[in-house]
Amino acid sequence: MEKKSRVIKYQSLRKKISNMDVYSFVEQEDVAKNLPPVSHLSPEENPLPPSSDGIKKNTLSVTLDELIASHESYSQESEKKEMKERYKQKQKERKRREHTLTQGGILLAVFIPLCLIVVAFIILFVTGVF
Repeated sequence: MEKKSRVIKYQSLRKKISNMDVYSFVEQEDVAKNLPPVSHLSPEENPLPPSSDGIKKNTLSVTLDELIASHESYSQESEKKEMKERYKQKQKERKRREHTLTQGGILLAVFIPLCLIVVAFIILFVTGVF
């Protein structure tokens, strides 16, 4: 008996759902009555503070000159960021090269005189001085 009453009870809702238009932009009364009104929200509960930096204008309400100016400023900012990144990358690469050259310079400064001393001892040994 309970199943029959449930079927009858929700029959109108099932019919409403099956006849629902997916692309409807009209707010239905039964949906709106379940939502809390925005004016009743306290400042703590309101997700967007009144001075939030949201979208002030959309691209349909902006003039073409403003749109071009904003695009130019955006492209200039992105170029600046890209140049900074390239500069940082080149600085890192230069420091790495200087570091390896310094290590290589120390190696050469020690290795060449050591080789010269060894060659001098070999020459002296071969000539019979020792």
